[in-house]
Amino acid sequence: MSLRDFLKECNDRGVFKRLSIYIVSSWVVLQVLVAIYSPLGIPEISVTYLILVLLIGFPIYIYANWRSQEHLILTDPDDIQLEEEVLKVKRKQFKSMYFKSLTLISIISLVAVVIIIKNRFISENFLPELIETDKIAVLNFDNDTGDEELDIVGKMAADWVIDGITNYGAGEVISSDVVDDYLSMLSTQVSPKKRNDVFTTFFKTEKLIKGSYVIQDDKMVFRCIIQDGKGQNITAFEPIECQKDNALSCIEELKQKVVVYLGLTEDRSLGIERKPPDFEAYQKFLLSKDNYDDVDLYLRLLNEAIALDSTYFEPQLLRVQHYYNSGDFKVADSLIKSFSQENRLNKLSDRQKVLLNFCEALLTGKNNRVYQNFKYEFDITPKHLETNSTYMVLSLQYVNKPEILEDAFEKLPMEDLNLEDCVFCSFRYFTMGMAYNELGEYDKTIALLEPVINIIEATYLKRTLSRAYIETGREDKLDKLLQDLDLSDRLEDKYTISLHAGLTHLVNGESNKANEFFESVI
Repeated sequence: MSLRDFLKECNDRGVFKRLSIYIVSSWVVLQVLVAIYSPLGIPEISVTYLILVLLIGFPIYIYANWRSQEHLILTDPDDIQLEEEVLKVKRKQFKSMYFKSLTLISIISLVAVVIIIKNRFISENFLPELIETDKIAVLNFDNDTGDEELDIVGKMAADWVIDGITNYGAGEVISSDVVDDYLSMLSTQVSPKKRNDVFTTFFKTEKLIKGSYVIQDDKMVFRCIIQDGKGQNITAFEPIECQKDNALSCIEELKQKVVVYLGLTEDRSLGIERKPPDFEAYQKFLLSKDNYDDVDLYLRLLNEAIALDSTYFEPQLLRVQHYYNSGDFKVADSLIKSFSQENRLNKLSDRQKVLLNFCEALLTGKNNRVYQNFKYEFDITPKHLETNSTYMVLSLQYVNKPEILEDAFEKLPMEDLNLEDCVFCSFRYFTMGMAYNELGEYDKTIALLEPVINIIEATYLKRTLSRAYIETGREDKLDKLLQDLDLSDRLEDKYTISLHAGLTHLVNGESNKANEFFESVI
């Protein structure tokens, strides 16, 4: 069938008439909706939805039209005498041409639908490449003063906060400039309304810091909030005021508050404090933790932090624990009584109460309460290095539960830690090794400690390993360990391990082997 014959047949069947009705009706409905959606409060996007429905419905309407006309066989009067067989051929040819046309129209409609969806929805809500990150986003602060000359203050506030976060190691930052650079490379434009959502929706940042500033009674007032990756508010800081010609003092105070908040969050301490501490006190406290090995410096920095901010809870707590660990129980007891008395006058959080009870239980020798109170802290922050290490020690040496240590140990992978400079890492290896020995799982002790004894130069690790060597009959490895200490002129370490090896043999009833080690020490 030729195209001319096909078009004539369509005309005879009324196909064009029905299609024109659909097209004209659709156009009228669209014009009406465009005119009334705003007065009726209907969302503007409803026009787009209607266009999509009409485009998708067009091929369906054409197919329905075929179904209603399928039984009609229209021919010219001159062809009335045609045989039945010829009529069937003509009908088959028309059907073929009709469905080819339907396929073409369907493809055109589908392409139109895809283009509309891409331009209307995808370009505004999705970037071509999704960037996932655990970084912190900082937006330029909004200028709500009405004075365009003060726009620079918003950029300055964001830059100052970013500088503080970066310098004090509170996190890695994505700035507004990074997003602007990325968006400038896109072929499609993100509307200004959607731009701020780019951080949480597209870059998948862990936290978003944003704020605004206004002029009130000749003063500049800054407000700042921190949101999570889903755009939900985590915290809102108290408004900060300063003279409008001295915005920098506001910005500096704001930076300090943000840095302290993020630092405490990262270090699991935020839930301990009732309010963020003084910035300088916080710096002293961080420095004290970096100098844990230097006992005098560690204690001096804790005292300085407490002197700067007497409400700072955690350094007071650690000072009590320091004296307890040093065996100075009289000072520890005096401090905890004074500390407890002062703090109980204020409203303590549940976590603060538990930690105070933990220290009091330590000093009264109630080991079951020591463990129970500290388990509360461990359940909150099982991946915090110091908390995890302390929990392991308490589980083994205070309540004798070696079977639960492996679970705690595995909660904090050690692969990414710098073992040479990590005191608590060596404690964790030591405690885990002792627990394996207590459980008779000596092969696990060897597998755990052998890879680290040349990285962590701690005699107690080698001592724990020596027992596992003896219990598994690997005396050759123990001899090699002692020879290495001899060659490196670490005789005191050699004697300590030899004495421990002799005691292990003695406990096992092997007096002759025990005496060999004892005589080597003598």
